[in-house]
Parts: sequence; C-alpha cells; structure tokens
Amino acid sequence: MRSLVFVAVLGIAPAHLGSGDSVRPRDTESTIVSVTPAVPDGIRIDVVGSDTFLRVRGVGHRIEVPGYEDEPYLRLDPDGAAWVNENSRTTALNGDRHGGADLSGFVAGAGEKWVRLGRSGTLMWHDHRSHWMSPKPPAPIDASGKVQDFMVPIMVDGVRHEISGEIYLRPRASLWWWAIGVPATVLMVVVALARRRVFAVIAPLVGAVISVVGVVQWRGLPDGARITPLLAVFGCTAAVIGAAGLVVSARRRDAPASLVAVSLNAGSGAMLVVVGWMTADHVRSAYVPGLGLEWIARALVPVVLAVGIVASLDGISRVVRGDAGEVVGAVGNGRVRR
Repeated sequence: MRSLVFVAVLGIAPAHLGSGDSVRPRDTESTIVSVTPAVPDGIRIDVVGSDTFLRVRGVGHRIEVPGYEDEPYLRLDPDGAAWVNENSRTTALNGDRHGGADLSGFVAGAGEKWVRLGRSGTLMWHDHRSHWMSPKPPAPIDASGKVQDFMVPIMVDGVRHEISGEIYLRPRASLWWWAIGVPATVLMVVVALARRRVFAVIAPLVGAVISVVGVVQWRGLPDGARITPLLAVFGCTAAVIGAAGLVVSARRRDAPASLVAVSLNAGSGAMLVVVGWMTADHVRSAYVPGLGLEWIARALVPVVLAVGIVASLDGISRVVRGDAGEVVGAVGNGRVRR
C-alpha cells in the first residue's frame, strides 16, 4: 500500500490478533455461508474488511479456534477475556498475508503460552483459511466471481462447529472514474488565472472535505480493524496550511506577505497530492474500507489530485518567477489591490 507516514491510532480495541495483513482496498471478498451446527444464541460470526479478519463475538461461552495444525490457537472465555497462544505455529504464520512469515524464531513442540488480548467479548483474527493467499489475482470458477470455498473450525463449549464460506473476486470499478479529474483540472486552471481569491480557498476547502470523509471512513470500521486515517490526517493538514495562507494574505497586503501566502497554498496543494497518491487504490478497488458509499471515494480522489497538482504547480511557478504578489491581486501604489 502507498504509505509514507504511519500514524498511531489509539482506542479501546477488541481482541484483535495483529498480523501482516490490514484492512485495505481490495478486490477479493470472503462471505460466510453457514455455521454448522448452529452456534448458541448471542454468538455472532462475521467477516471484517472484505476478507481481512474473521470476527466472533459473544459472552457466556467458552469459544476456541484451533490453528492450522489443529493446535490451540485462540480462546474466548465466558467472561469475555480473549487469549492467543503465542507458541502456536498459526500465530507465527499469520505474520504475513501471503504465508511468507519468518519462522526462524518458532520453536516446535514448545508448551502453550497464553497471552490475553482483551476483555471485550470479541475475537478478531486474520485467518489464511478464509482468504485468497496468492498476491496474484485469482481466477473465478463461475460467472458470479466465485473462486473457492473455505472452512474454519471453532469450538463452542466443547462442541465443534464449522464456519463455511466462499471467496469471490469482485469486479473493479470503471477506469472512467479517473476522468473526473480532467474537468476538475481545467476548472482549477481557469480559476487560478481569473479568480485568485476563490483559488486561494479551494485547496484548504478540499482538505476540510476529505478530513470529514476520512473521519467517516475511520469510524466505519470496528475498533481494532481501523486503518491509518490518511484522508483525515493529510486533509486536516492541507486545510490548516491553506487557512494559514489566507490569514497571512488578509492581515498583510504587501508583496512579501503574498509570497508567503502563495507558498502556503502550494504546501496545502502538496498535501492533497500526497494523500491522493496514497489513496489512489480507492478509485477502482471493489472494496473501499469504511465507506458504504464507495462512489464518494471514487469521485473524490481524482478531484483531490487535480486540485493538489494545480495548486502546487501554481505556487511553485509564481515563487520561481517572483510574481507572487499576483496571488492576491496586482501590486500598485505600495499595496496589493484585490
């Protein structure tokens, strides 16, 4: 995944066993078809992040998840305490989505070592049995996009249950979503040439908008599965930098202030370029994390890139040419006219 900066996200997380995988845009999806025999009332089982995690929720029952070699792997006690056996081979294997984890430090035959993950009544873990393992796209076996079946066993109060499901390859969104960036770019260029006051507001405004979308995306995932809120972090940064430029240009109307203002606007645009590049896979991936309405991200990212590129290039070119005063108006009679 495109990533330059990692931001720590703190919260009250459920029992989530970290792995080399994380929720991200993707085209594969795992769905649960049945659990046989049926689990007791109050126990809920689902998939989180398209195919990233399996999740079991429930209290009042002892729930166990055997590992890939049927060894003790995960446990959820009746009081809601969740545990992982750190000496399970499965724990080590889950360090990489595609099965390439380093097992050099794994000691076969070591006794069980249980480490508590939390007391939320939730187990959430990455399971190689329930997703497509290869980094190469799978080949569907029918018109629905089905790739294969999967089965993951669990034990509830000593009774074995089987979680049966299916893995699908979902169609990617149209390449035409990127075309939204074309009119956005043209409009930005026109505004940059004709309406400088309006132009100075666009980048920070877009930053504020994607900040809101980023927060919605982050909150759209359960605790423990939440991704780094790139849209929120970079969008907020772009909004703050751009707003600072507006403040500078409002308080001082001389040429040096104009230079600072246009530089800050370019910085705001640069933040938009970075986050647009880092979230480019939101445009066409079948699954977009945390957003039930994927079209929002598909339409927004091309616009973000268009605004960011034009704002950045405009600022750089004006600073290099030394005509930054034109950012807020023509300079004359010792002041900047708007």
